[in-house]
Amino acid sequence: MLERVLESLVASPAAPRVLFDALSSAARSRDARAELDGWLRARWAAVRDRLGVEVIAVAAELVRRTCDEGDAKQRIAWYTTRARELGAGRDRIALAAEEATLCVDARGRTGADLARALTAATAAKGRQPARQ
Repeated sequence: MLERVLESLVASPAAPRVLFDALSSAARSRDARAELDGWLRARWAAVRDRLGVEVIAVAAELVRRTCDEGDAKQRIAWYTTRARELGAGRDRIALAAEEATLCVDARGRTGADLARALTAATAAKGRQPARQ
């Protein structure tokens, strides 16, 4: 559904702002983010032609809201390259990359801290912790 809406907006004579707003909204939606990322990569040239350097704001939002290590690495690399090609937005992507990296790091530490706490709690009760 999202892809059909975005395709129609790219082809539409509507103001580029309408496309930008739709892309930005999808980038903020956890459920739409992965689909948007794939679609935006596939249609990058068309979207860039419609939005110009403003497409970097959408890319930065996608990167910023990534908290999975594998996705973060892929998005950071891909959108950093696109910003370099545009000659604009590298700082914006770099800041978003820093936020994503911090999220990935915090998520990893939180998971490790929780695992240690659970292990300690079960050991204190004389139980074996479950294997992962």
